Amino acid sequence: MKTSIDTPEKLLLRIRAHAIHDNKQLPDLVLRLLEKGMAGDSSFKDVEIPYQIKGGLQPTPEDIRRAIDMGRERESEKHDSE
Repeated sequence: MKTSIDTPEKLLLRIRAHAIHDNKQLPDLVLRLLEKGMAGDSSFKDVEIPYQIKGGLQPTPEDIRRAIDMGRERESEKHDSE
């Protein structure tokens, strides 16, 4: 997945210099630094990864549970009316 991030020039220059020094591609180094930073921050450990559905909708687990319950209710109503 691609994304754009506004980065302070000095920080980007430091990252580029580090990539050149380590003979790494810039995207690979940025990913490694993000993973390393997230691993060291306990607030990232309990964050649930949202589901992403084609079209950009990102329902929460609660949204999914509600949708399942609504579907079950409709099926039950359909069978009750028959």
